[in-house]
Amino acid sequence: MVDLPNTAQPLPSGDEAARLRQVLAALTDLCELQSSAEILMEAVVRTAQTLTGASGAAVEIVQGETMVYATACGTLASFKGLRLPRTGSLSGLCVSSRLPQSSRDTEHDPRVDREAARRTGLRAMLLAPLLHGPQVLGALKVGADRPDTFDAQDAQTLRLLAGVIGGVLGKQLLVDENRRLLHELAEAVADAHAAAGKLRTVIDASPLAITVHDLRGRVLEWNPAAERLFGWRADEVIGHRPPLESFAERRRFVRTMRRVIAEGNVAVGETRRPCRDGHWIDVRVNAAALRNAEGRVVGVVRTHEDIGALKEQQARLQAVADRNRRIVERSIDAFVEIDQDSTVTEWNSRAELLFGWSREEALGRRLDELVIPDELRDRYRENMRCYLATGESPVIGRRVEMEAVRRDGSRLTVEVLINAYRIGDRHLFDAFLHDVSERRREYEHLRRRALYDPLTNLPNRYLFRDNLQRALLLAGDTPDRLAVAFIDIDDFKSINDRYGHDVGDEVLCTTASRLRETVRPRDTVARLAGDEFVILLEGLDSARIHAARIAEKVLAAFAAPCRIGGHELSIVLSIGVAVHGDVRDSLETLLRRADQAMYAAKQAGGGYRIAMR
Repeated sequence: MVDLPNTAQPLPSGDEAARLRQVLAALTDLCELQSSAEILMEAVVRTAQTLTGASGAAVEIVQGETMVYATACGTLASFKGLRLPRTGSLSGLCVSSRLPQSSRDTEHDPRVDREAARRTGLRAMLLAPLLHGPQVLGALKVGADRPDTFDAQDAQTLRLLAGVIGGVLGKQLLVDENRRLLHELAEAVADAHAAAGKLRTVIDASPLAITVHDLRGRVLEWNPAAERLFGWRADEVIGHRPPLESFAERRRFVRTMRRVIAEGNVAVGETRRPCRDGHWIDVRVNAAALRNAEGRVVGVVRTHEDIGALKEQQARLQAVADRNRRIVERSIDAFVEIDQDSTVTEWNSRAELLFGWSREEALGRRLDELVIPDELRDRYRENMRCYLATGESPVIGRRVEMEAVRRDGSRLTVEVLINAYRIGDRHLFDAFLHDVSERRREYEHLRRRALYDPLTNLPNRYLFRDNLQRALLLAGDTPDRLAVAFIDIDDFKSINDRYGHDVGDEVLCTTASRLRETVRPRDTVARLAGDEFVILLEGLDSARIHAARIAEKVLAAFAAPCRIGGHELSIVLSIGVAVHGDVRDSLETLLRRADQAMYAAKQAGGGYRIAMR
């Protein structure tokens, strides 16, 4: 029986809920898979490999004292059909103990058959028994080529997968056995003399409850499995109609008899049947016509399979699904799920509040048409195509911030965690999202305060140094492509003393404005402190040639006086320019040379000086 989470436990995080949803979707699809046992096992191993991130997975079926790789995928695919002894192996221990087993490193685990592990290339293994009632069918195994690959969540995922799949696989094996037996019964009656002996052998040996009825519905055969399932002995029911308590059950039995006589074979489906002790059981019933040597229908053969354990497992699975839906619905985050065509398949109430689209409006619509801004849609679609083709994405599995748009056209910034998983040939994606617009605005506000001068709105010394360091890295071993100009306002103290600090502040703002207007948009103008400014000139053809021109252009911009606070003032500058003339020049070297050149210009009465080295 599968151990399920206690619903009274705290709600899981977004990551855990996403993983639970992924496992749940896989289990649901596998339980609903209507196919042969072989196809079902192939789906099981692919799902196990995907959910645990293993390099390979396999279903090992018990056959006497050996374990056989009934199906496998990944790095174990080539070992399908491999037969290994149960004794001395971790798989055998899993089956004999009926408990999950794991090996962090097969090279140092005495329970492991090392020769088999080396042959299959496995350094880490997880195994879970495949149980169907008291029967151990085999083991579900995942492996990796590196030690310490799997964690507790992988082990829990494998246990849950094996617990449910054990029941589903056991059911499917019984269905296959049922079909085989019905086929054998049909062949057995071809020869009247052989039919009696073969029919008796098949019926008595069958693990399925088998009953045979004549055309009036009276019981002709009631095998030992039927005695165990329903509680009545064969001598109590043979010669009588089957012990059905309700009128509805008797009518259903008569209709089935008529259909079998008319059509030959009928899959009755699931129903409930009474037992001798008074309780009712869930069974799956199949029926086939019993024919004599001439091909004439002389009766009906029915098989009855107890599916009570499967029903219980389905109920538990549904409880998990309901709990998961409640988790998603009560989440403080918006939750959105889409398929590989970007069609929305889930949209919780928080998503309704966040984006303005109701659940009914969103389901069936393309996600990019709902929340992706127009200018980002082509990039979104290209990223989706790239992931479907390569399995790689820069955003899946990571918390990232993205721009989004609401129904009313307003923009917002959302933090999103996207998960991708695959069920069969379908790609599915889900995401938890929440609005971080206010946090982003606060971050930008704090960033601006940290990196910009509040008076002039110019970059401060910290941002300037970052930009200069970046420019030096880009320049690499190519000198003479950038220069640094250090600028100081002459006699600024006397302006403050004579006209006041308000006028002094206006002088600083006017200086900042004229400097910005003088240089190119790609150049950086910054205020270091007080009346000191600095300019980073990048991408010059020849800094040596352009340095003087740039300095003269700056001085010309301040030739005319300016009117500030009712006063006509002249702003006189001293400029020192340091050229990046040597690849060994560092940030500190350039700033020091530019500062020294500026003081040389100031001592000479203003103007500019250029320092080549």
